[in-house]
Amino acid sequence: MFSLFKPLQSIDLRLKVLTLISILTIVITLLFINASFNQDYSKISSNNIAKTTNINQVDSRGKFKVVYTALQRKHSIDRQQRLQKYQSFEKLAKKLNAVLIIPNDVKIILGDCGAVNAYYKPSEHSITICYELIDRFTDVFMNHYQSKRLNINLSEVVNKVNRRVAGTTIFTFFHELGHTLIDELDLPVTGKEEDTVDEFSTIFLSEWGQEYAALASAIQFGLSGNREIEIVSKDLSFWDEHSLNYQRFYNIICLVYGKNPQVYDVLVKKIGIPAQRQTTCRIDYNRKLKAWRTLLSPHLRAGMNLL
Repeated sequence: MFSLFKPLQSIDLRLKVLTLISILTIVITLLFINASFNQDYSKISSNNIAKTTNINQVDSRGKFKVVYTALQRKHSIDRQQRLQKYQSFEKLAKKLNAVLIIPNDVKIILGDCGAVNAYYKPSEHSITICYELIDRFTDVFMNHYQSKRLNINLSEVVNKVNRRVAGTTIFTFFHELGHTLIDELDLPVTGKEEDTVDEFSTIFLSEWGQEYAALASAIQFGLSGNREIEIVSKDLSFWDEHSLNYQRFYNIICLVYGKNPQVYDVLVKKIGIPAQRQTTCRIDYNRKLKAWRTLLSPHLRAGMNLL
């Protein structure tokens, strides 16, 4: 119970997580130093997508379609123009349409919502990514870098923040895609759906060679989790459908490690994941990957693989 924590214990935990985040930041920077929203995420590797000459002939099913809303805020207009220029979400939609058979058109809506949010709306068959949420991600990462007072220039900080924000946004999209597929395809789920789609997003990105996005999101959850430690237990949303941020932080890293234990062996040891849990991370990843492949296999176009 958080109410039983002594103040010193809370401080120690925050410092520990900040140290772990610093280690994780260095690791993913070295692994994906050239990552950018345009370069990495709009050009996701097609190694796992079998080629076919009949994709354009299958038009009888639903499609993922990107929709941009009308905007008032200049900041959001600038952001939207960049997204439209790089066609990041359009390219993701095209790849999904090439692989998945879905019963309805699903809109991917990008724009201002008046709230910090991202969500799937079953009644409208739509995924919405709010620019306010991207703004929140930007603030979280910018505050982190500013608090560290690194000896780097502002443009370098902005580049680092942009890479983290891009990764976290893409993770969020695939999180909501998980909700979408569960509903649209009537997939069975046991356990908490929010945890399930976190796992889906992490596995999806790892299989597509984009674990950078999952790790960036893990950092965001770790930084956001520091605030939870400062909140007394009566104000924490233990009833919430989402797990606590620190739990999401460790669970994502666990699965990323499970996919590539040789690559991330040093990382999980440094952040304190014990040997027994490391073993279950590897087992869990393979089990969950197999489960998602089994669930999605009836909904794939002929000759295509998603994971």
